[in-house]
Amino acid sequence: MESQSESLERRRTCYITLNTAARQYLTERGNYLHALQHDEGVAASLENLEAARMTYRDSYPEAQMVVPTAVLGASRAAKKRLNHAYGDLKRYGAEPSRYAEELANLERHLHLEVWPSVGALRKSMRVDLGVDD
Repeated sequence: MESQSESLERRRTCYITLNTAARQYLTERGNYLHALQHDEGVAASLENLEAARMTYRDSYPEAQMVVPTAVLGASRAAKKRLNHAYGDLKRYGAEPSRYAEELANLERHLHLEVWPSVGALRKSMRVDLGVDD
């Protein structure tokens, strides 16, 4: 049977991994968006985005098994926003000159909706760990 301190440490480790992966995924999404808008380093940025996406995807299953329901809810909400924004970015990125306005709107969407969902996830993890905010 896992002790309370072992359980807390396991969640803490999981939270660090998930938070880092989510933030890096979002950062690489912004970098790819910037590359598309300026037509600079698009292939390398896409490669970095895909690697960050896989790292995030690989960190998520552990969270599903070890985090409490409140954190899992925030995690699902962040994952949904991250995946939706990724789909939009891939769709518009296929033809950036045709979708310049949509890409500009996507940048605002990332700042207004996606980043805050990752922030809410981080906050829920901190609350669970008893870290003052």
